[in-house]
Amino acid sequence: MTAQGWHRARRAVQILSFSLFTLMVLWTATRPATVWTATGLVRLDPLAGIAAMLASHRFIAAFVPGLVLLALALVAGRFWCGWLCPLGSLIEWTSPRKGGIAVRRRWHGVKYGLLLFTLFAALLGSLSFLLLDPITIFVRTITVAVQPALQWLVTRVQEGLYRTEVFAGVADALDGLLRPTVLSYKQPFWQGLWPAALLFAGVLGLSRIAPRFWCRYLCPLGALLGLASKVSWLKRRVNDSCVSCGACQRGCQMDAIDRARDYASDAGECIQCLDCLGDCPTGAIGFQGTLSVDRGWEYDPNRRTVVSMLGASLAGVALANVTGDVHHPADGQLRPPGATEEDLLAACVRCGTCLRACPTHGLQMSLGEGGLVAIGSPILVPRLGHCDYTCTACGTVCPTGAIPRLALEDKRLTVIGKAYVDESLCLAWSGRVPCIVCEEMCPLPEKAITLVDVEAQGSAWAGQMLQAPVVNHELCIGCGLCENRCPVVGEAAIRVRVEPLG
Repeated sequence: MTAQGWHRARRAVQILSFSLFTLMVLWTATRPATVWTATGLVRLDPLAGIAAMLASHRFIAAFVPGLVLLALALVAGRFWCGWLCPLGSLIEWTSPRKGGIAVRRRWHGVKYGLLLFTLFAALLGSLSFLLLDPITIFVRTITVAVQPALQWLVTRVQEGLYRTEVFAGVADALDGLLRPTVLSYKQPFWQGLWPAALLFAGVLGLSRIAPRFWCRYLCPLGALLGLASKVSWLKRRVNDSCVSCGACQRGCQMDAIDRARDYASDAGECIQCLDCLGDCPTGAIGFQGTLSVDRGWEYDPNRRTVVSMLGASLAGVALANVTGDVHHPADGQLRPPGATEEDLLAACVRCGTCLRACPTHGLQMSLGEGGLVAIGSPILVPRLGHCDYTCTACGTVCPTGAIPRLALEDKRLTVIGKAYVDESLCLAWSGRVPCIVCEEMCPLPEKAITLVDVEAQGSAWAGQMLQAPVVNHELCIGCGLCENRCPVVGEAAIRVRVEPLG
């Protein structure tokens, strides 16, 4: 195949894989029980898999595809980054091919430091740094930023179309095309939207400094695949036809080619994009199988890197685990059904698949509840969405088992928290107007909320008897439907809190 043919083939593979992976994230909400979801994409991530295994001290069979991908890097090099990675493809498409500023080659080593820090922290039980994993960035961004914003815009367009009778059919067709596969019927709202969106924007924006800046200098998954690629069988080679024109070096989007080494390239940095084949005017470049180890680059991780990252991870994880938020977490830190705090934090890779699968959008990213050790992990925020009494999706899609897979019968008996009534806010208890919404909404066959008579005072209902809610904590499982539907503006008058007895 000609160099132009390889270029077209790679671009086609990039477009197909990016489209497929995007659809897999979107499909998670409607088909959580299949592998063609964000769960399947996360299982391809060897960094998430290895980190989760180190943190939970067990082998997680779900990540075998990721380990296979890592093994393939030992044969074909860092092809994932150049051909398949959805975030890498998006970075490449939005990166200027020329311009930027000169960045010292030693900066390539930063990503190896981040990789070592992430793995050492995982060994110490902390997976918070997987927030920087490119696959989790991709899934979270679509979940909490792209899809909600797209849904809001499409809904506004549909409302405009419905105002004109002739376009009502177009609005209906648009609805049938996009819902429920791409868009949901309920507009999601996310408390972690801006952190996720700004991180994603930063990853793309860094390419204005240098092409593929994230992939070159910061990506921890790229570092892992790069280490494997240094011993890969398939490597780039330059023969005697080279005239030292420097075209390959100027065109390399990864800055992997070094003029001082007769235009040889670091196999750990080469993403097998094959662009240099077309840049070379003499055909001096080829990719061939060879058994060798590519080493001796100034940014390669060494003993000092390992020791310093080990020390940094020990200090960072230790400090993160002795903050007040860890010792005394917020009483609203509600975990998904069946997930204990210790087991969840030991296995949650912050991928966001459970957030995408939650039909009510009640599962949200933790932004500090429980301290830095819990950041990015899922919590239930009933005011934004309750835990559906008929749903087990979060446990079904979780790739690591951080959220246990429960049978529906067991899930309906699993306590998330307990509901408490604030009588000063409750419309009925404060004697302002009749309200029994929380009692009506309680999904339990034997209601966990009952009503008692109280006398209204200081309102148009003064002197009359109103029915006010009382929670039976023996029955309440903390699904949060009562809090979600409470008509009080602002903070709900009935709120679910962590079970005080543990």
